Amino acid sequence: MTTCKQSFAKGATNVYRTENYIVKQVFGIQLDNKLGNVTMSYDTYYLRTPELDAIYEYMFSDRKNIDGKRLHTTMYVRTYIE
Repeated sequence: MTTCKQSFAKGATNVYRTENYIVKQVFGIQLDNKLGNVTMSYDTYYLRTPELDAIYEYMFSDRKNIDGKRLHTTMYVRTYIE
């Protein structure tokens, strides 16, 4: 198992999965009195594999909705890991 796969959820604010990806969200907040406050999400999309799914299922087996859901932010940046 690669280091990337072992730590896909490390430092995450939220983790959820879609049909093809397991997604790690890391939130940031920028406070600006003139322009308004902004919430940001740095999203990393990991291609789903049987190995990664097994880790995900183990970690989140207690969830009512095991797939979770994306938490919305004002803006986001995406990175894909395949």
